[in-house]
Amino acid sequence: MINHATTFTRLASDFASGYPLYPIVSTVTTVAQDHTNKRRLVDVVGRIVWGNRIRQLRSFELILQDETGNVTKLLLYNVPANLMIKVIVATYNKSILYVSCMKLVHNNLGNLLVSTVLTDFDVEPQMYEADRIRARY
Repeated sequence: MINHATTFTRLASDFASGYPLYPIVSTVTTVAQDHTNKRRLVDVVGRIVWGNRIRQLRSFELILQDETGNVTKLLLYNVPANLMIKVIVATYNKSILYVSCMKLVHNNLGNLLVSTVLTDFDVEPQMYEADRIRARY
């Protein structure tokens, strides 16, 4: 909830204007090693190698593989009802998925990306990073 006590941290961005505010995760291990507060939300693109619907309403657990071969767990909560079939078909087809505004969570079992209220996704995006994944795999 945003109120008068809310403070916003400016994100360090390496991109020119007109690009997303949040950095795209080129390799998951690079962001996982960054324990500073500079990167609170990240964008990620990768091929779905495994997926499962979890018990919570409209939620999915996915494993994404990036262009370097690293994998990370991705938790999508409260997927809109009109997009649920899109996630199911993308998981079945092992499609490339671009997800924006994911929160990186550090824990003892491994780092994972969790969706936020700002999270949006696109299946088989037309972007440079997705083309490199298509060419590699």
